[in-house]
Amino acid sequence: MNNTLIDRNELRDKIHEYLREKDLKTRIKSALSSKENKIRQKISCSKLAAEEDSLLKILHQQRIVDELVSHLVFSDIAKKAETTHEDFKELQQNEKTDTVDSSFLKDQNVYKVEIRIKQGRAFVECLLEPPPIIGQPLPTLTIHGHFQGQRSKSTPVPAVCEPEFFCTLSFDLHAKTQGLIASDVRASSLSEIDSPVHLVLVRTEPNGENKLMSSCFLEWRKVLTSPNGCLSIHTELKGIGVENKVPIGILDMELCVNPTPKSLITECVLNTQLSLEKTQYDEKQILFLTYSKLWWQEYLEIRPEHSLRLVKIFTQDENAVALPVVCYVKPLRVGRLIESPQEALWFVSLFHQQKCPVVGKVGITSQEQWNNLFAFLVVQGGGSEDHAVFLCSLLLGFGLNAYVCIGTVGKEVPYAWVITFGRTDNITFWDVASATRYKHCSAQKDCSKTMKPKHPFKTVGCIFNHQSFFANCQPTDSIERCCFDLNDPSKWKSMSTDAIALISTTIPSWPTMLASTIDVSKASLDLEEQLKVLITEHRADKGLTTYWDENLCFILSSALSTCEIQGRSGVPAYHEDFQDAVHPLVPEGHTFKALPVHFCHRNAWKVFKETLRSALGEEIICCHGDKVRMAVRAHVYAYPENILSVWIMFSTKYKCII
Repeated sequence: MNNTLIDRNELRDKIHEYLREKDLKTRIKSALSSKENKIRQKISCSKLAAEEDSLLKILHQQRIVDELVSHLVFSDIAKKAETTHEDFKELQQNEKTDTVDSSFLKDQNVYKVEIRIKQGRAFVECLLEPPPIIGQPLPTLTIHGHFQGQRSKSTPVPAVCEPEFFCTLSFDLHAKTQGLIASDVRASSLSEIDSPVHLVLVRTEPNGENKLMSSCFLEWRKVLTSPNGCLSIHTELKGIGVENKVPIGILDMELCVNPTPKSLITECVLNTQLSLEKTQYDEKQILFLTYSKLWWQEYLEIRPEHSLRLVKIFTQDENAVALPVVCYVKPLRVGRLIESPQEALWFVSLFHQQKCPVVGKVGITSQEQWNNLFAFLVVQGGGSEDHAVFLCSLLLGFGLNAYVCIGTVGKEVPYAWVITFGRTDNITFWDVASATRYKHCSAQKDCSKTMKPKHPFKTVGCIFNHQSFFANCQPTDSIERCCFDLNDPSKWKSMSTDAIALISTTIPSWPTMLASTIDVSKASLDLEEQLKVLITEHRADKGLTTYWDENLCFILSSALSTCEIQGRSGVPAYHEDFQDAVHPLVPEGHTFKALPVHFCHRNAWKVFKETLRSALGEEIICCHGDKVRMAVRAHVYAYPENILSVWIMFSTKYKCII
């Protein structure tokens, strides 16, 4: 390459010329004088060169270097050097190689808030447990964190009185930096991020069951008042539901912001801002509450018996905080993790049905608890309301006109499900418990007996989503006689969309869904081997020998695959291929029996015990006769959040002895 491409002397002259024109020398001396004097007091002149980076940083902060570099026109120098076209292309290629990676530049505008959890103290509930059996695994505790859609969690630790977490939950702070590097951003810009960090403590039993222990919202912005960017705090964790006033433990934590923001804010300024935000939030809550009282009074004036209907405007979360029910629904898109509304129904049905734990016998309404979505996801279970609002959010994300229904099933048991409205007045009920869709046919229409729905729903009090709320004001709340024309005010009393939009602005960001991390092939094989051991030992205790037919075990796979496809797609299963494959494996005069079972976990012992409780399951496992051959096949299907759909088929073939 031509060495005269950039003449150093000419470049130096150009710099000095600009320095003289803009009087930058005076500005540079002024910016460096105070810093240089401090350096000379601390170190000798021989070490002064080591502070070059520090001095250059000051020039960057004063925008002097940027102003100088932007003025220099390298293209003029290139022209005077009379460089060939090939040399100039080579220079451009070298410049691309020497530039900083774009991902690094992006990280310069990203702060990170780190929650360094050290140790837990006074987890007294762990002292009430019986001493562990030697060799038996202990329950574990895990802390999950959520901030602005980001998620992080600690490593599970044994559930003891003083659990040693010693973990760091890290989240990005995307401040409005306006092109500045992170070290130039002021703390006041970060203080505008008003989202708290949601911390959830989960206890996991050795059998895999999860229990929600505590849920709290941490105000991280207090660290912006700390000079070194770190702040030690002690957070008292409270219980869930009716136990929300009872402390269950203390977490020793340290809040840090990296890098340390420039020009920190004072504690007085932060407290003023937090107080103002709380005042604005409370004002919106009060306005909505006042409107709701007036709306409810109007609803009761239509018919006094409306007070007995399940028209739920407010409910309590896991922290016993009253929130409007419309705040629990929001259109949720999960990318390619869930591919269809039917798959969303199947996916949500795999979450465990859990009721709020109580001490003693109390009324149903006093124990009502709707979990925040993040708590629902990490615990992987909740009540029918939690399932319904989650499914409704997913269906809204798929573009369906979906609402949550609050009503009853059976003998006046409160229940929640989802309703969708199609283009041609098609009304569909989505039941999460059974993962089934039902076409609704009102008694007011001409429906034959064969078309009448067989759904379990009896009454409906109200329906709602993130934009609308309707209360049933028809003479009867029976679903069979209910008209679902939401535009008819004589049948459905609606709330103001403006009032709902006002309260919806207080909803924090929702967590993102996480893809599965489970190796389903290994999990299926491990579960299958464990079941074989359990079956062999159980038969041995009864004096029966066990022989396995590996060919039959493999053939059972197609039946399990068909069962999963039916649940995921809602299309009736096609089992003729399986029957054609099994028929040649069963000799004439032999009997073939099989039992498919479905679980949402992979605990082999629980699967085995549940199977033995069924008459056909016990008959297969304890089968005796001539030429008895056993077969078992397990298939584990993993969904987002490591939710499992586990299909197992127990089978046997034998020759009956009379």
